[in-house]
Amino acid sequence: HEEHPVAIQYIDVKGIFSTGRFRHPVRATGRSTVYLSGQVPLDEGGHYVGIDDFDTQVRQVYSNLDTILKSLGVGWQSVAIMHIYIVNYSPERYARLREIRTGDRSSQQ
Repeated sequence: HEEHPVAIQYIDVKGIFSTGRFRHPVRATGRSTVYLSGQVPLDEGGHYVGIDDFDTQVRQVYSNLDTILKSLGVGWQSVAIMHIYIVNYSPERYARLREIRTGDRSSQQ
C-alpha cells in the first residue's frame, strides 16, 4: 500500500474577511477535497452584519459561502454535506433558514 502525500493549501478569498492564521477554505490537493470552515455573518471588512436580525445573518452567511465556492470554481452542486448550527434553535428558525436559502437560490438561477 503506497502512500501519496496530500498537500494542504490554505486559501484567502477576496470578499471574505481574513482572520489571520485561520482560513475559511482549505484544499487538500491531489484529491481536490475542500473543507470549508464554519461561517458567521461577517462582511468583507470583518464587521458583524445583522445584529439581532436572523434573516440578514443567514443571507450574509450564504453570501460568504457563495463567494468561497465561486473562488474555488465550484457551485452548490459540489457540496457533499453541510452542518448548520443555529443559535437559539427552534423549528421555526430552521424553517425560516430553509425559506431564505431556497428563495435566494431560486432567484439566482
